[in-house]
Amino acid sequence: MDLTAKPFLTGLLLLVLFFLRLDVSAQDPTPLFKNYSTENGLPSSEVYCCLQDNDRNLWFGTDRGVVRFNGYEFKTFTTKDGLSDNTVFYLCLDSHGRLWMYTFSGRIFYFENEKIFPYKYNNLLLLKSINRMPEGFYVDSTGAITVSILERGAIRFDKNGVMTFLDTVLMTTKPHYNIQEFSDGASVLSITASNPAEKDVFVKHNYSGNVQEYSLRTAESTRFKFIRVNKNKIIFSIGKNIFQVENKVTTKIFSAPLIILSMLVDSKKNLWVGTEDGVYYFEMGNWEAIPKIYLKQNTISSIFQDNENGYWFTTLENGLFYLPDYQIKNIRLEGKYQKPISLASDFLHGVYIGCWTGSILKYENGTIKRIYELTDTTVKLPITDLTTFDNDKRIYVSRFYPGYILNNKFNIWKTNIPIGVKSDFIKINSGEIYTSATAFVFKVKGDSLITKYVTSQRINTLAETPDGKLIVGGNHGVFEIDTNNRSEKVYLKKLDEIRIDDIKKLGSKLVFATKGDGLYIQYHDSLYHIDESNGLSSNLTNELTLDKNIVWVATNKGINKIEFKNKLSMEYSIQVIRHNDGLLSDAINEIVILNDTVFVATNPGLSMFDAKCDFENQMQPRVYISSVRLNAHEIPFTGKMDFAYDRNNLHVEFNAVSFKSFGNILYRYELMHEKDTLTLTSSNREVEFLSLLPGEYEFKVYAMNASGVWSNEAKGFRFTIHPAWWQTLWFKGFVSLFLALIIFFYYKNQIRKIKRKNEIEKQQASLQLTAIRAQMNPHFIFNVMNSIRIYMQSHDLKSAERYLTSFSKLVRYVLDNSDKQVVSLEDELNALKNYTDLEKQQFENGFDFEIKAEEGIDLSEYQLPSLLLQPFVENSIKHGISKMKSGGKILIDIKRSGDGLLIAIEDNGIGCKEANEQNNLNPELHNSKGTQLIFDRIEAYNRSFGKKINAQIHDLLDENGKSRGTRAEVEI
Repeated sequence: MDLTAKPFLTGLLLLVLFFLRLDVSAQDPTPLFKNYSTENGLPSSEVYCCLQDNDRNLWFGTDRGVVRFNGYEFKTFTTKDGLSDNTVFYLCLDSHGRLWMYTFSGRIFYFENEKIFPYKYNNLLLLKSINRMPEGFYVDSTGAITVSILERGAIRFDKNGVMTFLDTVLMTTKPHYNIQEFSDGASVLSITASNPAEKDVFVKHNYSGNVQEYSLRTAESTRFKFIRVNKNKIIFSIGKNIFQVENKVTTKIFSAPLIILSMLVDSKKNLWVGTEDGVYYFEMGNWEAIPKIYLKQNTISSIFQDNENGYWFTTLENGLFYLPDYQIKNIRLEGKYQKPISLASDFLHGVYIGCWTGSILKYENGTIKRIYELTDTTVKLPITDLTTFDNDKRIYVSRFYPGYILNNKFNIWKTNIPIGVKSDFIKINSGEIYTSATAFVFKVKGDSLITKYVTSQRINTLAETPDGKLIVGGNHGVFEIDTNNRSEKVYLKKLDEIRIDDIKKLGSKLVFATKGDGLYIQYHDSLYHIDESNGLSSNLTNELTLDKNIVWVATNKGINKIEFKNKLSMEYSIQVIRHNDGLLSDAINEIVILNDTVFVATNPGLSMFDAKCDFENQMQPRVYISSVRLNAHEIPFTGKMDFAYDRNNLHVEFNAVSFKSFGNILYRYELMHEKDTLTLTSSNREVEFLSLLPGEYEFKVYAMNASGVWSNEAKGFRFTIHPAWWQTLWFKGFVSLFLALIIFFYYKNQIRKIKRKNEIEKQQASLQLTAIRAQMNPHFIFNVMNSIRIYMQSHDLKSAERYLTSFSKLVRYVLDNSDKQVVSLEDELNALKNYTDLEKQQFENGFDFEIKAEEGIDLSEYQLPSLLLQPFVENSIKHGISKMKSGGKILIDIKRSGDGLLIAIEDNGIGCKEANEQNNLNPELHNSKGTQLIFDRIEAYNRSFGKKINAQIHDLLDENGKSRGTRAEVEI
């Protein structure tokens, strides 16, 4: 070989490698860290430590005060609130829930009831620190404080201020590192006898009185950190090195390039190491493996894991970084690779990425490789979709000039018309592949697209139904294509005028993604609807991805994982995965599943996570009352409070901490008053109740996190609004008694008046009744005397005597009962027999008179006004049977009727109608008043004695409608 060619070949190789480097980029997927800085409310970007209190607020020590974060806003406490200086290095929580802080000045303070108080032995503490730097502290349950002071060691002050040195320093130049570990897991670290020239160091570990010493050879440093992993294992760092002690065997497990400032073993036993240049992550106890590095160019001063398993990283340059979940990893794509909008799997280890810019990339094993890019810079049209099929080496590319990639070469489809394919490609059961463009359906044949069907609708997606029908989804619903006559018809009438963006087949189910109406699922002959009311994060759905019995839904508000119980069931659960969980964006372009990993295309880049990950935040938010104001004045609140009647305007502020919810917390509060309860649900963190009435009240508030988990424990308080003197029970009782007396005397007076009025009315009615009876008696007597006169004129003295005897019996009955308003029915009927005997003597042939009583009726028990029935019998005789030549009959029929009796007087005379007609022809001969008098008498009797005697008279008719007599009915 010509040696002169070597430089040329070397240069050419370097040039090729350079261009390859442009097409291949090794990117390690990273989780999404949220940064909080001074722009978000932090007083400073220099943060030293982090702690969570019992209300789950986070506290941060900064160089400009101590800061509380409740998930909504930061609140800073400074020298104005009681600190001696604003630089807070260390924080501690005691057994009573009080927050303690150790400042740069060497003084200690504690926070209680929204105020900062100094530690009462600060002066003694300052004397012993001799202006040395504080290195940490701990407050135990007895109130004793253990502090660590650089080169002075650990010192304990009991609750009375008695001081004890815990770290003894021998006469040696060897550096010593001391660990005071307490039973609750807390520890205080100190360094004594520092000597930077020494390589041999000693570590003394005091764990609840059990002392262990370790001799190490390492570079001495003033940075010393310690963590207990489990009962038999601890780790500690000195300078850049981390050591593990397990079963009393010491091993160096990691050396960092820079000084280690913080460490954390999280709940899953992953190790996080904060350094002067980022954080190192070791997975699941594999601490000797190559770590992942995050947050480069940040000095990580502390690492903390909160109760929701979120991670907080404090830095000395850029404030805070929050990692809500480590499960999602991301790769940002920028420049000519920006805005990935489509994904497809290679069914092995890689995922193809189609970008809006026209580039097609492949991600595999942490490497992004460009496999195609549009070369025509004047037509930078997007890759709208990528489709792959198992056992098919082609990558099907949807774009304005559609094509396929085979053997790293892009081929444009041959077609007889210019088309722009925007939908994906589908393979039906027969193995044929179809796609669509605008209103055309194409079939793939070799390297060509053959036009198969033309539709009247714009096509967004194609699909095959479980029974083999080809359907299209468009802006106006779903249509079925008849492959025989190439016509179209509506497939589902209920989806008319709904925009369908994607259709996928899940077993015997057909799933429709709509733009604005959520999801529809056709299962057998039923259509089911899933939208925001069922738990969907958004009704704007665009892409569907199927994985076994799971439908992954891409929306503008995150991913919706809809998991069905099985493919034959419509029972499902919905889990929403959002930007707050670690996705690069909530606007999801497409999802693809490969080897149980979910790949998500969003405009900023690619996100990925294990398909089995559970992002539901099951930690119940803890709600607490932050402020109570009464009539616009803030008051200290306790479990039970008492207010005057005019202090009845209540304003309550509350808060629940759930950092993973990012402020998306729902509150439900209740105000209970006696038997009434007011319940409202709102995202507001305050509520106001105006003009509350006097009484006993109880206020409660609950909170729900972004995953829909409610707090099971409410926070609240009881209070009483006492009434004014005019609202008190004694005053109301006095007024009520006074009014009751007035009403009583008024009522008594009215009763007396009413009684008097009733007595007068009764007396008047009785007099009226007597008067009516007096009217009737002369009337009857006149008729009898007229009959006797006739007998005497006809010289029938025997008949006149007999008639006069019967009359005397009747008169005696009347006289005996003249002072009585009522008589027994039995006496009345006997008198009636005497009367009819008198009347019979006036008839040549007489008439029949009969009294019938239902068996069991005791006539002596029933009473009625005297001579009540006589006028009805008289009418039957005078106006009925008297017109007959012979055969007259009168029947008195007595039967039970409810609780009373029904007395019927029935005759077979000419009837009322004909009698009235004859009376009208001879009015001068008719002057009978008996009937009207008896009705007046009944009315007066009923009114006077509160009775309900009813009487009525009507004709009896035969089958031809002719009169056959009269019937009078009296009900007593």
